[in-house]
Amino acid sequence: MGVDCGCSRRVICRLADEKMIPIAWSKAAEKTLRPALGNDKNLVRQEVKTGRARLFIHNELFIVARHEPAAMVYVAVAGRGLKRAIPAMVNYAVGNGYSKVRFHTKRPGKLLPKLNNLSVELVERKRNLLSRDEFIYKVNLI
Repeated sequence: MGVDCGCSRRVICRLADEKMIPIAWSKAAEKTLRPALGNDKNLVRQEVKTGRARLFIHNELFIVARHEPAAMVYVAVAGRGLKRAIPAMVNYAVGNGYSKVRFHTKRPGKLLPKLNNLSVELVERKRNLLSRDEFIYKVNLI
């Protein structure tokens, strides 16, 4: 049985039973994640290879997650099927003892509508003169 994914149906969502499958770093993952990694590609690759972060696949979506003391951090997410993967991402965080998730994005207008009824809070906005601003969000899961 899955956790409440926050979807508009207000029920325990079957999609939360879908799993994020851990995988090794690959050229395909790196290529897909490239837009989400930006200048941190080498750092994130190294974190995954050393075990500081983990790489998952959920259908056609690549997800890099890192366990930190205060929150599960979704470092980079790219591919197809984010909306369908959100319940599994919530379930993974809660299943690992987290009540909060943190993520960064440069495209909140595309991302936030997919988070449905989850409790999302803007923590910080980093202004950038040469590219899009970066937005840091916290999601309270419980």
